[in-house]
Amino acid sequence: MIDLPLPTSTNRIWRRGHSRRTGRTWTYLSTSYQTWKTKADDALRELKATGPIERISGPFDVHLVISKAKRFKTDLDNRTKAALDWATQAGLIDDDKFQNRVVIEWGRAPKGARLTLTEAQIDP
Repeated sequence: MIDLPLPTSTNRIWRRGHSRRTGRTWTYLSTSYQTWKTKADDALRELKATGPIERISGPFDVHLVISKAKRFKTDLDNRTKAALDWATQAGLIDDDKFQNRVVIEWGRAPKGARLTLTEAQIDP
């Protein structure tokens, strides 16, 4: 379990730029998403200081709690992508494509979000 700042909405991860002079367009990561990832990395460093964290290889279950303070101001499902992409980049999981079950709910999350990743129990 890791307490994270409120993840950037999926709608705000990517931005598009456009040059009036050349007409060229490009896509880039938003400043808000880059800032969020830096803060999430800081939270992970704090957690690692308390002990080792094991990487999950293969199927995993996700439990994401979003602070009740943000209720009715944000869509729950728009916060999952940023959290799972970050978990992959941070080395907590191999790839977010291995998610087996995802539970997202309003609840107590002191920093904005609480992410719990557990190895999935798959029946043969």
